[in-house]
Amino acid sequence: MGLVTGCIQIVQDYRTQTKRDETFIQSILQISSSGAAEAAFQLDSDLAAEAIKSLMIYDFMFQVRISDERGAVLAEVRRAFEPSLLDRLTPLFSKPFRNYSIDLTNQSTRLNVGTLEVMVNQNTLLSDFYSRSVRSMLSGLLKNLILTLILLNLFYVTLSRPLSWLAEKLNRVDPRQPEPFDLPGSIGKAENEVTMVALSANSILAASRKHLQELEEANSKALKLDEKLRQSERLSVVGQLVGGVAHDYNNILAIILGNLELVRPERLTQAERKALERARSTVIRGADLAAQLLVFSRKQPLAPSIILAGDFLQELHKFSRPVLGEQHEFNFAADPDVWPCLADKRQLEAALLNLTINASHATPKGGKILIECFNARLDAEYCATEDTLEPGDYVCFRVSDTGEGMSETVMSHAFEPYFTTKPEGEGSGLGLSMVYGFAKQSGGHVKIHSQENVGTRVELYLPRSEQEADGQIPGMAHPHIAAGRENLSGKRILVVEDHPDVLEVVKDHLETMQATVITFTSGQDAIAYAQNNTPVDIAILDVILTDSMNGPDVKEVLSQLWPGLKTVFMSGYSEGILGETGRFDQNTILLQKPFSRQRLVEVLTQLNEVCDGP
Repeated sequence: MGLVTGCIQIVQDYRTQTKRDETFIQSILQISSSGAAEAAFQLDSDLAAEAIKSLMIYDFMFQVRISDERGAVLAEVRRAFEPSLLDRLTPLFSKPFRNYSIDLTNQSTRLNVGTLEVMVNQNTLLSDFYSRSVRSMLSGLLKNLILTLILLNLFYVTLSRPLSWLAEKLNRVDPRQPEPFDLPGSIGKAENEVTMVALSANSILAASRKHLQELEEANSKALKLDEKLRQSERLSVVGQLVGGVAHDYNNILAIILGNLELVRPERLTQAERKALERARSTVIRGADLAAQLLVFSRKQPLAPSIILAGDFLQELHKFSRPVLGEQHEFNFAADPDVWPCLADKRQLEAALLNLTINASHATPKGGKILIECFNARLDAEYCATEDTLEPGDYVCFRVSDTGEGMSETVMSHAFEPYFTTKPEGEGSGLGLSMVYGFAKQSGGHVKIHSQENVGTRVELYLPRSEQEADGQIPGMAHPHIAAGRENLSGKRILVVEDHPDVLEVVKDHLETMQATVITFTSGQDAIAYAQNNTPVDIAILDVILTDSMNGPDVKEVLSQLWPGLKTVFMSGYSEGILGETGRFDQNTILLQKPFSRQRLVEVLTQLNEVCDGP
């Protein structure tokens, strides 16, 4: 731009200088015209030569000629010409010579007497102008060069170098771990476009780092959730298998126990009676084992009641201290404002006792064991990571120890039945699985926190009860059953059981009690009998039947045919009459297989003397 404006200015100066020179030459010609006019009037060549000399004093005059009115030359002078470099260059843009003329007039007569002509060397005339222009151009070029250098340096310092630094920083950014970078003072204080770009890049890097952290956390949560779901599915499958096995196992134990109790001990020798008692005790231990498996598979019947944690922990302390021994520091702590919870008290005692025994085994040389109870609120975000857990208020029982702790691998299998880290013969591996099944069936949750060589704490969450603490949930608690009588003379009892051997054992016991027994292996056959016969006093129905109707279905039809019928259910496991809640329906009595003769007598006595419902 500087060069362009300089050239424009030179062109303007050239035009101005040219006009000024034309005026100057015209003035010279006008001054010299009087002498030349006198010489032309007199046709005096000498006088004309004298007039020409006065004009040749100017070095830019290349040629001067004086002619009369007829065009005859009176005098002429031409300067020798040796072209310079400038003369060779100027023809490219202008003529190096220019002609000027003026008419000569006699002053007295006012007549035209001739002509004065001159040829001017423009380059000589404009030499000063050219010198000034060259100096001006060189000066402008120098100024422009200096300005350009200054601008280039400013561009480098303020833009090029910061951009190169920024590009280098961005090229070094690890896309897996983007980190914002500190800005040097030259950029941070500049507050220009480069600063804005650098700040924007830092903002993007910070947002990318945060996003990657969120993705990593989400991925970690997803992996944990996936692992929990797999564990839950694994435990669910194991629970289904265990429940089915326990059902068949209890039927077998029911047959064995029933037949053992049909044997008349008074007819046996002392050795035979001992053998009989050992067999009976073994069956009962097997029944307890099956009951533990049913707790894990969530098919154990529950009798929930409202429990006050403070009072409950005091009762637990009384019978747990002798179990643990004196080598452990054993403490209880319950918040004063802890909510009441809803749970089966007997199962809760068993669960906490199991956790306490596990804690004592984890501290064989003695240590601290703490049982706490406090309020807890589980939100939707946490419950979304757990299977079948609803957000809400819970009462948490926590058992903590300062023992050996568990590894991540051990914790991932801790709730599986028969999984144990104890030496063979020192543990069944059912303790934690029972706690897990009880928590899930109660609508609660269990969580293990452990660190090797530091300790373990197990948290058992049970739903908060919204009812009064001094009340009992109607129909939930199992009524007390008093000792019964074995004389059922005159009673008609209907028994429906699809397992022939179990059916035969129950029939034999009832007949030894003088009852009239009607048996069926199918619910359809029992209903067909009821349609054409008088009502019976009591119906004993197996819950799970192999035909299209189960025990509750048969009861519903029989109750319509025989209003006021008293019913007892029996089952190797409770699924089918307890539904999704795992709790007793109102006025339901269950004979859990295998049951003893005495238990059968107590239930039948209850039906005759206590239960007024259907």
